[in-house]
Amino acid sequence: MSKSPYDELVPDDGSPDTQPKETPMIGKRLRNSKTFWINLITIFAGIATTVGGSDLIQQNPQYAGIAATVLGVVNIFMRFITKDPVAGI
Repeated sequence: MSKSPYDELVPDDGSPDTQPKETPMIGKRLRNSKTFWINLITIFAGIATTVGGSDLIQQNPQYAGIAATVLGVVNIFMRFITKDPVAGI
């Protein structure tokens, strides 16, 4: 019998109960995802700004950079508070 570094993690007494088991991935619906809704709002805001020809962005392009930075920070924050994967729509 070969020794593996994983042999130390689970004692092997030959019974099937000592073998590691995979836990089923339980997810939530997409409509319950906070990250999804924040990004959807961002998409609509970007479309509205582009279609509307926002003078604010044209006159102050640094605002676009600030908005992108804020969105990045929000997405990183959302990643840390996200617990469940998305499993369905």
